[in-house]
Amino acid sequence: METYRNIMELLVKDEAKQQLQPLPPWIASSIKLDDLVTYALNRLPPLYASSQEGLEYQLGKGRSQFGDRIKEAVQLAMATIQKSPQRPHSTPLTVSRKSEPHQEALDRLKEVLQNQAIDWKTLPTAVELALTRASRHNLPNGRNSVGQIPGLKRQVTWPEYKRLRKTREQEAGWNSDFYRI
Repeated sequence: METYRNIMELLVKDEAKQQLQPLPPWIASSIKLDDLVTYALNRLPPLYASSQEGLEYQLGKGRSQFGDRIKEAVQLAMATIQKSPQRPHSTPLTVSRKSEPHQEALDRLKEVLQNQAIDWKTLPTAVELALTRASRHNLPNGRNSVGQIPGLKRQVTWPEYKRLRKTREQEAGWNSDFYRI
């Protein structure tokens, strides 16, 4: 997951919203915010930050050093976009959620926990609930079931799961002590 951000994007988006606000609704609705911001950003320097302190510093720098240039770039973008009609052949970019490793991991956890409503905020509670349910699910022989392991076509008990997991980690070359929960 990326931990840096172009602060100029925030500044330009805020300015674009401010300039769109006083326009009559029929004009404002004909201008795509993404087009406006993109046009303006292409005429301004980037200001990146990778920490909260950096973000605050770059916001201050952006407002003081580039405030007038940001306003001008957004005004130019608005005038240009209003003059040229929207291209019917324009296909918006889509960001594939699968291209983001953290989203891929969350999607996999949704499958494993059989709960499509999970997000990063609710994940710890969902895992805790799933573990509690698994520990209370009794097999006919009285031992607790963990569930199925990929490649195994039967339910396994907790001790058996730990043994199989350790074997698979060793086969994969993992140091199982490092990954203990």
